[in-house]
Amino acid sequence: MTERLAAARDMGIDIDADLVEFLKTEALAPGFYTQPGFRRWIAKPGRPAEQRFHDYMQVMRWQTRRAAQGSNKE
Repeated sequence: MTERLAAARDMGIDIDADLVEFLKTEALAPGFYTQPGFRRWIAKPGRPAEQRFHDYMQVMRWQTRRAAQGSNKE
């Protein structure tokens, strides 16, 4: 867990609530933060990493809800 916490901080994620969310996400989807798409997104200039991580989590929640709604239609 220490190396994952260090990875989050190295990316610029420092707010406690975001660090907890990062670690929870890592527990559910190991290695999510090593994926090239995530790494490009979090490092993209123009917004702080904290905000980009928050945006990423919002999109993941939306996709999860959408997928659940789609499976309920069957």
